[in-house]
Amino acid sequence: VEMRFRMQRYPFRLVDVDDTDVQRRDHRWIPKVTWTRPLKSGFDLRAGYTFETRTSNDPSRESTAHLVTMTLIRYWR
Repeated sequence: VEMRFRMQRYPFRLVDVDDTDVQRRDHRWIPKVTWTRPLKSGFDLRAGYTFETRTSNDPSRESTAHLVTMTLIRYWR
C-alpha cells in the first residue's frame, strides 16, 4: 500500500477566482495498492491498482484517473 501527495504551483499561470487573478495551484492524491504472488522459481506475478485525483483552483483542470496493472517479473539468479 502506498499513498502520495503532491502540491504543484504554476508561478506564471493565473486563474480567475472571485474576479481576482491568483496563481494556479493543484493538489494530487495518489493511493496505490499492489499484490505480489510468487510463482515458480524465479517468477512473481504482481497486480496493482492506482487511483489519482487532482483538485485545482482552476475547476476546468480537475480530474480523476484509474490504472490497473498486471506484471510478470522474472528474476535472474
